[in-house]
Amino acid sequence: MFAPTDRAVKAFLADMGISFDQLLGRPILVDLILAYHFVPGVTMTSFYEQNKADESKPLISREPQEPTLMTTGDVNYDIAAHISPATSLVVLTDAQGNQAVVTSSGQKFGNIMFYDISAVLMSGGYFYNAGDAMRHYPAFSTAMELTAKAALYSDVLSSKLIGRAPSTYLLPVNDALSKVAPELGKAPADQLVDLLEYHIIEGLMPVPRGWKSSTVATLLPGHNLTARLHKAESTDPFTGERQQAPSLTLVPEVGRPASVTIMNIYAGQSIIQGINGILAPNTAVVQLLASSNSAGSGRRHRRRRLLQASRSRSTRQSKANTWTAQNTQSRDDDDGPDDDDWKDGKWGDVEWSNWNRDGHKHRYGRCPDRNSSGYSGLGQGWWANKNGQPE
Repeated sequence: MFAPTDRAVKAFLADMGISFDQLLGRPILVDLILAYHFVPGVTMTSFYEQNKADESKPLISREPQEPTLMTTGDVNYDIAAHISPATSLVVLTDAQGNQAVVTSSGQKFGNIMFYDISAVLMSGGYFYNAGDAMRHYPAFSTAMELTAKAALYSDVLSSKLIGRAPSTYLLPVNDALSKVAPELGKAPADQLVDLLEYHIIEGLMPVPRGWKSSTVATLLPGHNLTARLHKAESTDPFTGERQQAPSLTLVPEVGRPASVTIMNIYAGQSIIQGINGILAPNTAVVQLLASSNSAGSGRRHRRRRLLQASRSRSTRQSKANTWTAQNTQSRDDDDGPDDDDWKDGKWGDVEWSNWNRDGHKHRYGRCPDRNSSGYSGLGQGWWANKNGQPE
């Protein structure tokens, strides 16, 4: 377990624009951070051992250009590690290209070794601002360009990009924008601003906890969306099992609905939800969208490229951000799980599924009264024994 120092955590919180209490109030973000700092099944000490396949090489690389890849609890992102030829310190490079150094020889607590590091490691699930997040995800490149242009004409949009006020961005993916992007690029500024303000909601709204089936006001004054939160049949990408998972559909004032397909990317005080269609307000811009036959395509976006295009390492791409939302805080009620919710091997409507080899099970949710111990390899749940009770 890599543990950023107190100074590193303070710097991270300052860059995110949130307090420690606000961080604790974002349980999905906490899960993402902890998962990415957890490397299951190995200790740093073992990395200094010789490679049995090639005894001339240590297990941890001494070549910065050919680092050792560490698989983390966040299956979508790894950590690159190498021993610095100048200082002999272990240098960690995160998913966003930032670096931290290991500053301690490690302390053992139970079966977990903790190593102090000089900075918080940044995965692709959380960023300091919305602009950094959009630049990282190729699927949002068109939305980023249109937002950057619109921000030139809107003080509200330009301030939101900095991410210093809680907001929820509903960002259409590239496929949803492909037909209309050329027209939007040369559209009157007021129409482009109207469209993009209609895709932003005040307040932090993670899926599913921050939503309910209701009318939702957008940043565009006087124009609302209708949210429909329900459960849909999904396949767990890790186990292949079919299960009920939360699904969010957004119905605009004009045109077809869009679904959230990339969930819960944190950006400073804000959060990004990727959607597979354009949400059209009942303003002049709807005529432009209709002429391109693209308002709310309603098509499921299936070609998501969630990792940086510049990442050349063979890192497994998965649906981790979406499944983070589905596996964490997955109950509909607001008060979280409690003893009354546990019945017959289930927690509400959420099934248990097999995870590790020694008889434990992994639940898609959180056990009560457990704050840190028993953290799972997936990084999105907590251990329980085969009788369904928290360990």
